[in-house]
Amino acid sequence: MPRTQLSQIHSSLNLEFGWSDAWLPQNWKLFDGSAEQAKTASVVVDSSVSLPGINWEQNKQTLLLVLRNGCHFCDDSAGFYRRLVKESQASGNTTFVAVLPGTVDDSSKYLEHLGVPITEIRQEVFGALEVQGTPTLLLINDKGVVTKLWIGRLPTDKEGEVISAARGE
Repeated sequence: MPRTQLSQIHSSLNLEFGWSDAWLPQNWKLFDGSAEQAKTASVVVDSSVSLPGINWEQNKQTLLLVLRNGCHFCDDSAGFYRRLVKESQASGNTTFVAVLPGTVDDSSKYLEHLGVPITEIRQEVFGALEVQGTPTLLLINDKGVVTKLWIGRLPTDKEGEVISAARGE
């Protein structure tokens, strides 16, 4: 999406809904789903991730779904997230953790509304994960290292890639 279009949308949100960047966590910005913006994400493959309450060694791999209530790309991807969890759980290779900036209770209600059956939820400021926008999916190995990442609303072929990775294929 061209920058001017994004600015117009952002201005509309400001006027219509009173949206403000001041409401976003520090070092976090709106993600427009473009490949250009995805390249600016700080988190990269082979980087270490620390998330309070998660012991990476307990799991073969963990898929972090970094989402935000109100993110239309997250909402649009709900069907994929439902399919991802359903098709990957049988293998037992991957633990799913949803990471959202809201309270665990609010995030749980949001995931329930979307029909996404993830019960392990963490509240975290995105800057701590070095994530620049939502949705972002991070596949983490048992050492706490990012092995793969996907940013934005994914095309069908990338959705298949995520499902295969979550199955351990």
